[in-house]
Amino acid sequence: MAIDATARHGCPAEESSESQQQSSISRFSDDSLDFARRMLNEAHVAAAPRFDFDPIDGKHFLRFCYAGSANEMHEAVKRIGKWLKA
Repeated sequence: MAIDATARHGCPAEESSESQQQSSISRFSDDSLDFARRMLNEAHVAAAPRFDFDPIDGKHFLRFCYAGSANEMHEAVKRIGKWLKA
């Protein structure tokens, strides 16, 4: 669900598991920390910047966690899509 949805909004999944997904944000930013902060403040959706695991390429990725209900995940994807279009 989330993998397809984030890809539709321009953030393709590079890696995923049952509880998390790593998505590229390179289409929108080369600073995952700033992007994550702005997404939290403006779209009210949290994600972890990936520079902590990969100081070279991690600046282009965010990690999304599926620690909520299906309805909450759908709402988060809607907020991200709306925010990216703004």
